[in-house]
Amino acid sequence: MINYPSLSPVESLSKQTRGRSVVNLASGSPDPSMIPLREIHGAYTQVISEYGRLAFSYPGAGGLEELKAQIKAWCKAIGVPAGGSKVVVTSGAQHAITLLAVAVAANRSYAHEDPTFPETLNSFRLLGKTPVQIPIDHRGAQLEILEQAFSKGKKFSAFYTIPVCHNPAGVNMSTDRRSHLAQLSVDHGFTCVEDDPYRPICPEPGEPIFSHSPKSVAYVGSFSKAVAPGLRIGFVLTANHRLANLVERLEQLDFSTSTINQLVLSRLLRSGAVSKSLEPLRSHYHMKLKAATDELVDNGLELVFKPAGGLFLLADLGVNAVKLLPKALRRGVAYVPALGFYARGRRKASGYARLSIGPASCDEIATGIRLIKKAILDDS
Repeated sequence: MINYPSLSPVESLSKQTRGRSVVNLASGSPDPSMIPLREIHGAYTQVISEYGRLAFSYPGAGGLEELKAQIKAWCKAIGVPAGGSKVVVTSGAQHAITLLAVAVAANRSYAHEDPTFPETLNSFRLLGKTPVQIPIDHRGAQLEILEQAFSKGKKFSAFYTIPVCHNPAGVNMSTDRRSHLAQLSVDHGFTCVEDDPYRPICPEPGEPIFSHSPKSVAYVGSFSKAVAPGLRIGFVLTANHRLANLVERLEQLDFSTSTINQLVLSRLLRSGAVSKSLEPLRSHYHMKLKAATDELVDNGLELVFKPAGGLFLLADLGVNAVKLLPKALRRGVAYVPALGFYARGRRKASGYARLSIGPASCDEIATGIRLIKKAILDDS
């Protein structure tokens, strides 16, 4: 039986707020003010001038060679050792994870963190069997519970993880757990799918799991946060060439990623425009995250975890976050109830809300949190 995915909590809320004027603490989009519009415009102009109509031809599976070379250099700049690994270009990280789910988890069991981002997890839900859910704490996935599953005879083909600026928790997986998870993937023969879209904007992302075992880890990167989400370019990096070749063949099902967007991104990477933006991006999001955490404290609202960076934090509202949402929307603020991000931990998550610092300004973030507090007071 096919497990057709339900609408994610993020997309569901997006439909509710469409056309309404609210402070947006719900969307996972990066800050539009940080998109390098002038550089992107110039790159499109240059690419069309240089390539003409060829810029609009079919790209071929796996990605353009010039972009793959630039992605390897980019990986080195953000602390990911590409070495002898293969790069497969995809239409964003979501596309990469869907292809990996087909390649390693179809009709097989898999594991994931709890909570986790449901939109990417839908790719595994659609194809895989009953999952094993591993709770997280302030240091990431609790691997002792993963080991308990192995001791009980559980087997699975893939483990999906967001080790840097976790969505929705905001935490970073500790260094020792990253190396331990890589070793477990070798010892038990599963593919660790390392989803790492927030590394470019994280102040201290640490070593990737991939660096500990390039053959058993499929590293998924994205340019949505470092450049622009609308370019829809992500990639898979792995030293398992058989897996990389399979992902490349699967990509033929949808004729791969936009040719002109690949050429534009290649031009932006080659010029150094993307690397130069790293520190400003990290400083910008750090400032916004501090504004959010300070405002939560000022309004007597607790953090579930202390965020290490990125776009998200989990707040404990002290009341049922799903029931509160209509009142918050009437007040003029949107957030995502965290219940939809949890599986086995749903009971404790009923009062949790995922707040995003992406599209909103610092002033809007402060206003939005104050409006949430007013909605809570209305509810009491």
